[in-house]
Formats: sequence, C-alpha cells, structure tokens
Amino acid sequence: MMSIRNRLLLWLLAPLIPAALVFMWTVYNQVRSTTEAAHDQLLLGSALAIADRVVLENNQLSVDVPYAALQMLTRAAEERVFYAVLSLPDGETITGYRLMPKMALAKDEVKFLTTDFRGEAVRLVGIHGRALSYGKEQDFAVLVAETMGLRSQVTSQLVQFSVIAGTFLILGTLILTLTAVHFGLRPLALLAAAIYE
Repeated sequence: MMSIRNRLLLWLLAPLIPAALVFMWTVYNQVRSTTEAAHDQLLLGSALAIADRVVLENNQLSVDVPYAALQMLTRAAEERVFYAVLSLPDGETITGYRLMPKMALAKDEVKFLTTDFRGEAVRLVGIHGRALSYGKEQDFAVLVAETMGLRSQVTSQLVQFSVIAGTFLILGTLILTLTAVHFGLRPLALLAAAIYE
C-alpha cells in the first residue's frame, strides 16, 4: 500500500510534467513569433524606405535606392539581402534582381512570405505603392528579401535560454515540493513513531 508521503508527492508532482510541456511549448511559440515580428518590421522598414524613393518622371518609374535601406538589414556577414522594384500591372523590373519571387499584391497591401530564392530560405516582404506626377499615376511593387540565418540563430538562442530557465524553474519547484512534504509530514511521522513505541 502506498504511503501517505508517496501519495501526496504523486498528487503534487503528477501535474508538473504536463504543465512543464505546456510551458515549454508556449515559450517556444512566443519567442518565435516575437523574434519573427521584430525582424519583419525591420524588413518592412527597408521596403518602405525604397518605396519612398520611387518617382514617376516622363511617364517612367525611376528609383534611387537608398543604401541605408539595405544596409540596416545586413547585420551579419553571412546575411544576404535582395530587392526589386516592379512596375504594375506588367511586372517589369525597374531595378534590382530580375528573378525575385513574384508576389500578388492588392492595392496598398503589405504581405510577408517565407520562400526559397537561389537555393536559400528567405523572408520576403512585398508592398504595393503608387507614384504620382502631374495628375498621372503608376502602380509599383517593392520586394525585399533577406536570408534567414541570423533570424534562425537568434530564435534558437532565445528558445535555448527559455528552456534552460524553465528547467531550473521546474527543478526548483520539485525540490521545494519534496522539502515541504518532508517537513510537513514530519510531525505525523513523529506521532506515529511515538504510538508504536
């Protein structure tokens, strides 16, 4: 027959394993989504900076790509950045990489996509814009893509840190529970010993 101490420990510690799994899964999803959102905002900032420099001159789109718009994405030597400015609706490349992954964009839409480009996984943002000049207008799209090495590395490091912190939290809870049960049942154990003497 199971002792009171073991039964109490079972009831206290049994929920700890599923709670720990839920905690780890929640932390992983939260870290991943937060990291991705932060990187996506930086990617979008670069695309918007390029879009601000698109002008319509003599019924032709032209763009002076600001160096800073792409420089802020190259945070590590192994990261690569690709961009393209397309006229719409024909999709002709005004400047940038001509083989950029195509993305269907609605009016004034901003869209993110994870895809492959040149054999590498990239995070791609596309924005729809419109250039105006003397009553004329021309739609265009700006596409900016970044390789995902640093993004994955940062996410992995944050997840590892969270898992380690969670593991220490669980171990601490386990030790505290064992200690509390031991000292909490000590008077009962002393009483039982006195009775059987």
